[in-house]
Amino acid sequence: MGAATDAVEVLEERIRRRSRGFFVSVGALTAVAAGLMIWVSTEAPKTASWVPYYVVTVVPGSFILLVWVMRRGEARTIGFVRRLRLRLRDVGVHRGTRLVLVFDNGLVCTLGGSMMWMWLFSTPAGTPASPARVRDAMQMRRGFWRMRAIGIVQPKRGPEDARRELTAIRERVGAKRAMAALYERPTTAPASPVAPAWASAALFAGTPSNVDPSRWAAELDAVRAFLERLRTEHYPPGLHGSHR
Repeated sequence: MGAATDAVEVLEERIRRRSRGFFVSVGALTAVAAGLMIWVSTEAPKTASWVPYYVVTVVPGSFILLVWVMRRGEARTIGFVRRLRLRLRDVGVHRGTRLVLVFDNGLVCTLGGSMMWMWLFSTPAGTPASPARVRDAMQMRRGFWRMRAIGIVQPKRGPEDARRELTAIRERVGAKRAMAALYERPTTAPASPVAPAWASAALFAGTPSNVDPSRWAAELDAVRAFLERLRTEHYPPGLHGSHR
């Protein structure tokens, strides 16, 4: 819990620092553009008489709107993470844009815009893994790219029980769309001491920004159980491909 709290605080500061740098850069570019437009209006007053009005009204108004939108998104992200911190082991940003959350039940969540991926990775031996840090989770995810899909669950595809279970979760969290898949590392892939033998994932898209994060907190164990059942019940070893 202490490590997760520290990670959340580091994440908050990183998001705020990145936002400040972005605002300074945009502000400087805006000032340069405004100065250039004013210069053009003085050099060609008849053809650019509208420029002073544009510089006085539209330019600062657009900058203020951008700041408001960015601040709102920043506050939403920080608030989301704070509400889930009791279930977090670690949190961070991957490649500067994608938020990564590692939960205490082994789930790994990656967030980008309105898209939320929930991952359950296995160990190389095939048992469900439980990463402790973002770097561990991302190392497992890199091994995912050598995998192939052996089962997909969509509204009209996959085992009926799996479709029904995924739909129920989607409705409870308020997502507009959801799909899930089970992936397996081919036996022909190079041996690796860290790559997972399989991974299951659920994508929730179009989640409203005003959804209470506590709804997600209440579903973490249900999502984890569903992703494990993809491997053990819906697409068990030996029956892969029968419901694809």
